[in-house]
Amino acid sequence: MKLKDRPLSDEITDGPRAAASVTIGELLTYRIAVVSNTMSRVAALRFRSSFDVSIAEWRTIGLLGENQPRSINELARAANLDIAQASRVAQELGVRGLVHREEPTERGRPVWLRLTPRGVELYRQLIEDADERHRLILASLTHAERRHLDRILGKLTLLAKTMLSEERQRVSPARPSSVHRDRG
Repeated sequence: MKLKDRPLSDEITDGPRAAASVTIGELLTYRIAVVSNTMSRVAALRFRSSFDVSIAEWRTIGLLGENQPRSINELARAANLDIAQASRVAQELGVRGLVHREEPTERGRPVWLRLTPRGVELYRQLIEDADERHRLILASLTHAERRHLDRILGKLTLLAKTMLSEERQRVSPARPSSVHRDRG
């Protein structure tokens, strides 16, 4: 049954659904997550089978390819990874000869990461492949739909960041800057 054809919540009088004003399938956040997760699984399968890289490795290579050097902390923040995970990914890519780690000369200074020439070549292949999928997705939308989607995503991103900030403040008002990182 299509979403628009389902009965409205006020028409349901029994069972757990009777108390809810909306189903999970109607929640915008759920629907966006389903699309995002499905697209990520497509990319993960493609990158693993064609290039032998994971999504975290792709994000690391992609982010370094667009702007380097980057510190582990910058990379973790940009890739939405925790620092330990970003460090492990960078180390693995280093072992494979794709990333070079510039160790600090002074204690307490950041480790800087750069793509090696092999990493740059892989970046070019990965970004070309990602661009093909990007174009396929955009081709499914009209020009007007793309403009609207871009505007809507901008609004939702701003709202999500505001909501996250407010929720972090609510959860830990005494320590707003040290609240747990979002993994979503």
